[in-house]
Amino acid sequence: MRSGERYVFSARVLHWAMALGFVIMWASGYSMKELVENGSALEKLLFDVHFTSGVTLLVLLVLRIVVRLRNQPPPLSLLIRNIERTASRFSHMLLYILPAAIILIGYAETNISGYAVRWFGMDLPKVLPAFGEPLGEMVIGWLETLHRWFAYTMLGVAVVHVAGALKHRWIDRNDVIYRMALWR
Repeated sequence: MRSGERYVFSARVLHWAMALGFVIMWASGYSMKELVENGSALEKLLFDVHFTSGVTLLVLLVLRIVVRLRNQPPPLSLLIRNIERTASRFSHMLLYILPAAIILIGYAETNISGYAVRWFGMDLPKVLPAFGEPLGEMVIGWLETLHRWFAYTMLGVAVVHVAGALKHRWIDRNDVIYRMALWR
């Protein structure tokens, strides 16, 4: 594979940094809601990890969009069918839109609940006021549901993305996976 058939190095680093960040964010989000005691010190730590990874991912997403706009992706192999090309474009679009939506909804939910989003221990500005009851509870519940459903949708898209890359590598025997690999 020639170097012109790969994404630029900065795009590849951002891709894998974001993949790691999403694993951390999903694990901390699921754990704090489903596995640990409500109000515990561990829950607070998981909230901080979740918020920090979310804000960091939003910054990385903006950088990734800038890199993407400045650098055309390498062309796909002509061996890849049109339906797979369409699915690839659609899933990649979702992998930009869903994270932004999830993170912004989570930020709004936190602010409306009366809390600041913390990033590496620092309180970030509140961009939305806290809502009083009963409106606040209704809006918070709605945002929490959206946040959760979008997160699970993104998890599903990510699983399909990884499965597609592995299918191309191990079944179709083409090297599409190396376009984004950090290794040679």
